[in-house]
Amino acid sequence: MATFEGNVCPYCNQTRSTTTRSAIATISLAEKTSHIQREVQRVEDLITKLHHQRSVLLQHLNEIQSPISILPPETLSVVFQYASPKPRFEEVSQFIAPRQFTLGAVSVLWRQTLLSTPSLWAAVELDILPNMMDKRSSLLRAFLIHSGDLPLSIGLRYHNPTASHHTREPEFLISPTVDPILYENAHRIRGLHLSKAHSPWINYIPHLTNLVDLTLSIQSALNRTPSDLILDNVPCSQLILSSFRARVQLYWSAITILHLSLIPIDVSLELLVKCTNLLEYKVVSPIQAAASGAAFAIPNYIFVLPRLEVFQWVVDLHRPIDIAMLRFIQMPALRRLVWVTANTHAAIPGIPESAKVFFDRLPMTLTTLEIRSTHVWTDGSVFDHLHDELRIENLVISSCVGDFPRHVLRRLSSSGGGSMRLPQLKSISFVGTQGEQALIVDVLEHRFLHGTQSFRLEFKYCTTPWLSKFREKAKELVDDGLKLEVIVDERSMDLT
Repeated sequence: MATFEGNVCPYCNQTRSTTTRSAIATISLAEKTSHIQREVQRVEDLITKLHHQRSVLLQHLNEIQSPISILPPETLSVVFQYASPKPRFEEVSQFIAPRQFTLGAVSVLWRQTLLSTPSLWAAVELDILPNMMDKRSSLLRAFLIHSGDLPLSIGLRYHNPTASHHTREPEFLISPTVDPILYENAHRIRGLHLSKAHSPWINYIPHLTNLVDLTLSIQSALNRTPSDLILDNVPCSQLILSSFRARVQLYWSAITILHLSLIPIDVSLELLVKCTNLLEYKVVSPIQAAASGAAFAIPNYIFVLPRLEVFQWVVDLHRPIDIAMLRFIQMPALRRLVWVTANTHAAIPGIPESAKVFFDRLPMTLTTLEIRSTHVWTDGSVFDHLHDELRIENLVISSCVGDFPRHVLRRLSSSGGGSMRLPQLKSISFVGTQGEQALIVDVLEHRFLHGTQSFRLEFKYCTTPWLSKFREKAKELVDDGLKLEVIVDERSMDLT
């Protein structure tokens, strides 16, 4: 029997047969067949192995040439900034870990890029829980360190202490390991958003000499009267203050946006009078006047807010502070007014003279009027005291029950003295208020008859089913040429 010697292929490093045709010719046919079959099988095995090796090499090539892997750090940094938007600083029930740590766990390159991009660490929002204090402290410390010298925005949501902690006043802002870094970086903090903060923060905030945006609410569970908030050296331009019962002293001329919730009504009026550069002022759920401290003298003189564009007040027509505000305030640049009637049980026979003075002074710049929780008195309503020269384009009726919505719609569908009420009106929004559909149709027909070309109706949280007659009338007006848009809970009604 012939023997077959082999050598190594220079291409695949595999042993190959060196049997020549002359050698094969000397063996029997059976041996020839067996030899050729073995050669075919050997080649097929080589092909399979080479295909596998090729697949492995291509997979490795794809990995090292991944678009993310070959991106330069500068481009990758921009991608991370889009993937890690700044927090919105709103109260939420569930804590979401900052995305920076999730992205940094992907690879060494990603982690290095994150750590070398200070803008990714310039804003942070954290839940502060007693049983998670060490972890939260480490997170905040990382943001303070890696943000470099950039301005900082910090949001911290505390929680009311448990019964075992009620009698113990916290000693630190966060913890003994983080507080020193906070003091070192006080000059960098531009935005601070504290929910249910404890009293040490009242002493720390005055050190923030570059603070421009402050949101602050104090823990009510401690049942202590906080110290006065003294910020006369802090150029804060936006202040949102909630559940704070002490006096407030500000850098008055710096404040442009002021929102107050659960604040003593006398403090609210004092801030309104003294912050003369306000652009936006809102009061929600005011509480009774502060019992301690130097009381603010109710003004008996006209005070002017020349730049104020948005004004919201909860009006109690029995309260002397409200009467003074209505009588003496002037807002020549006002664009949006939110009139909220306090939920008082005392009956009012008619609208007071102070309210009439207030409405008579409303400027021609006013384009949006929102009326909340208001009712009709024996001599009409606040709506009757709007002079027709006002250029109000948007009317919002919110949480009004009883006769007030019907009263307003009847006024809008009639002409007093031959002129149309609020001739510039372009939209009416009903929020949690049931507007009578037949009266709404009357308003639309009256407006269209007097030259109105387009109108918008919006309904939110209204449960009354839509009558087929309303749809038919609305479609007829559209067919006649009125550009009518009806929005129900953010969905457009089909009027075709």
